[in-house]
Amino acid sequence: MRHPGGARTVWHRLIATHDHFDLDAAALQWLKDVKYAELATYLAGVDAGGPAKHITDLGVVVPAFCDDWSLPVRDYAEYAALLRRTARVAPDTGYPPQVFALTLCLGWPHVTNPQHILRVHTRTPILLLNSRHDPATGLNWARSVERQLGRHGVLVTYEGAGHGAYTQSSCMKRKADDYLVSLEVPPRGATCPIA
Repeated sequence: MRHPGGARTVWHRLIATHDHFDLDAAALQWLKDVKYAELATYLAGVDAGGPAKHITDLGVVVPAFCDDWSLPVRDYAEYAALLRRTARVAPDTGYPPQVFALTLCLGWPHVTNPQHILRVHTRTPILLLNSRHDPATGLNWARSVERQLGRHGVLVTYEGAGHGAYTQSSCMKRKADDYLVSLEVPPRGATCPIA
């Protein structure tokens, strides 16, 4: 179904007239699962006057997440300033996953394992899996981890979309399963084609 002005025009009309957080959260869920047709049908329904989905579960285990991420925001004023900055930098995604996380972890008493430069030394190299187009954990993050691991880790990239690269293709499953059996990583730069 074609819309005058395209999908972006429809999206901006929707976020101007509906709860932006709920629309972003619903979109993120379907994008992570590579359910583009379902997302398009949902957005078309909301645009035609149908009900917007209210998101009550973002699929995040809050204690585990908040204990691993230092997200220092002192108060609402600082949070609101971050939202304004996000809107300027990325006007199509007003509530990216990292901003969701800020609201989940506000007031968390102590972060045990905050983000830090990795210093890993292991006899068994670590296998990393990531999709090229993952809306929740960007490929740039996985590449950064691979660089930090050096000879202690290798990234395998699924050339498609979706979150949770292991389940995205039989090639990714095979590479991960082979690693678990042999404890040997594939050559650096290994990829899996779109299934």
